[in-house]
Amino acid sequence: MNFEGNQKKFLNLKSLGFQVLKGAESTGKTTIAMHRVVKLANNYCLYMDEKIAVISNGEKSCKEAMNIYSEAKERVGESFYSLFSTDEERVRVLDLNSLINIYSKAYEKSFKMELKIASEDEKMELLKPLILEKIEGNKKNKLLVNNNEKFVLKEIEWIKACNFNKEEYFVVERKGRTKRLNKNSITRNIIFDLMLEYSLKLNNLGLKDEYDDVIFALKQTKRVKDKFTHIVMDNLETLTKAEIDFVKRLYENKDYSSFIFIINNNECDRENIWLKKGRKISTLNTESKLKSIVLKNQFKKEKIQISSMETYEFHDLKHKRIVTFVKDSASVEKEILVQEDDTSYIYEENELIDIPMYNDIAAGEPILISSEQESIFNLPSNWFKGSKETFILHVKGDSMKNANINDGDLVVIKKQSTALHNEIVAADIEGSATLKRLNLKSKIPYLMPENPKYFPISLEDKEASILGVAIGIIKNKN
Repeated sequence: MNFEGNQKKFLNLKSLGFQVLKGAESTGKTTIAMHRVVKLANNYCLYMDEKIAVISNGEKSCKEAMNIYSEAKERVGESFYSLFSTDEERVRVLDLNSLINIYSKAYEKSFKMELKIASEDEKMELLKPLILEKIEGNKKNKLLVNNNEKFVLKEIEWIKACNFNKEEYFVVERKGRTKRLNKNSITRNIIFDLMLEYSLKLNNLGLKDEYDDVIFALKQTKRVKDKFTHIVMDNLETLTKAEIDFVKRLYENKDYSSFIFIINNNECDRENIWLKKGRKISTLNTESKLKSIVLKNQFKKEKIQISSMETYEFHDLKHKRIVTFVKDSASVEKEILVQEDDTSYIYEENELIDIPMYNDIAAGEPILISSEQESIFNLPSNWFKGSKETFILHVKGDSMKNANINDGDLVVIKKQSTALHNEIVAADIEGSATLKRLNLKSKIPYLMPENPKYFPISLEDKEASILGVAIGIIKNKN
């Protein structure tokens, strides 16, 4: 698909980690995010058990997201050769409220709790005697003695909606609150203690408030190992901090993971949402720096065009040349258009060879490599004269970046069990595979990284073997 401006920029982001996609209605946020999901599923789910969650609010929003994803997958998903194609669907579109309910009910069941939602009268009836107890020891506290029970209840609910511990509550900026409470004050300390006592007594009486379900769901995440490698979280501007924290707990933060926040510019009048006017997205305390892209242009569906052309660069390590080639993966016929030195040439199917591709190899610490062939990549046979047995591995990590081998690249390996000094090799070290430069200068052979933040790997007293020598690098330029 062809998108415009920041739409295209976000779709083709090379960086992963935490990202923000922000814009007004009809700027194509969900559409672009779903196309991004297809790319993530095809390129950044390295293992069979890795999954992607698209989390939205309400059945209608989930159906819309699922329809957009299905269309995107149909248009884009088959438009290139994927190393990670699988018959099992990796992507799950989930309703946030339903998800919280599942986790909350599981938590209640494990502790044999049967709780019903308390009415406003029941909450106040429970809270008033607790406040009176606090007044006995704090008679000079104006907030407690001046009949501020409703404010105290609202403050307690805000603390729960934000999933604060005491240290966080003591120092947080209380955006949008009706009364001023000084940071690290006695009043904040009293209210936080009241929150703990109120919540415990509420549950002991077989009751809960509307914020307990999220608190229970958060606790249940510690008991469940099911995580998502990538998460897209829609309508962030409508959520409480506790709800956002819950979804973040479902995230498995790997080197190649991503977490996409989608934010609409329109105001939300829901009580206790986190991103009130004036509160920055950085207050979400993500593990890495947020990459933010704002969409301003209206999304015009009539401008969308389906494109199945994929452009690659082949870096020939033996002859030190770079060749650009294009595949039309929507075509029934296998053809490759090669562009080199201002000339173009089409290689037809009988001029191509099928090169098996395997799951992944580490350009970093050694990782287990799957022996199961994942896919086939076609390249011109005359590029590999004298290299009868070749295979392709997907690179994970950045330890070889100074040799122009980056995370996500495909490396063509000539299968052989020996290698010369200074050649880049795929090596098996006691069942794990890695891509490094071979150093044979000293008595002890080493596998050398091309990134100063990694250490050489000594092969002394290790069961190690050469799988092959790197002869080419394939870079996806889309």
